[in-house]
Amino acid sequence: MKLILILLSIFFIQNTYAQEVELKGKYSASFMGAETINFVGKDSFYFDGFYCINGVKGKGRCEIRNNYLILNFEKAKPKTRIDSLQLDEIETSISLDSFSVLKINCLNTNGDATQYFNVMVTKNGKNITSYAANNNGLAELKIKKSIYPLELKITGIGIVTKTITLKAPLNYTLKLIHDENNDIEILNKGEQMVYEIEELTEELITMKPKGSNGKFYKYRRHN
Repeated sequence: MKLILILLSIFFIQNTYAQEVELKGKYSASFMGAETINFVGKDSFYFDGFYCINGVKGKGRCEIRNNYLILNFEKAKPKTRIDSLQLDEIETSISLDSFSVLKINCLNTNGDATQYFNVMVTKNGKNITSYAANNNGLAELKIKKSIYPLELKITGIGIVTKTITLKAPLNYTLKLIHDENNDIEILNKGEQMVYEIEELTEELITMKPKGSNGKFYKYRRHN
């Protein structure tokens, strides 16, 4: 009887441990391609993937059930292109400090926020620093005036890279409109991805696609 209870306890732990960990933040893995899953709130996620020269992105709701991570991608409604958003908008003001403030808002041609885009600050072809935007498509930078003139390189999953040159050390508010990159597959038709979990902690997920004969990959959390 005691042996049966021990075996049942092991079975229960193995089938419920995944549900005791709350996933929050960005987990990334690198293999033949690269995947990043950013968990926000209680059950929402943003997915970015690169596979050779192809890219995949999407967002939706997720859950952990019976040691499987299930990503349910949203089913988006058709949207109409907004022609009035074709022109970028740049506002400036004089900075009285030793640095200037750059506020950047990136949208696609439907008027939706470009989430988690990256801003690379470069000068004479050399990278100075980089910033990541939030899920509302907003980034705020503080840059020393001595660095000007400089270039801003805006990159992100599913958008065409854009480079902007700023010559004067002013405060800038920029609204940037990005065309979507047709080489990126957008998962927004209710697709589902299911991963089999081998190990799960707040800092690490070891998993692989359900039904895959390949090995388990480590997805590490980034602060």
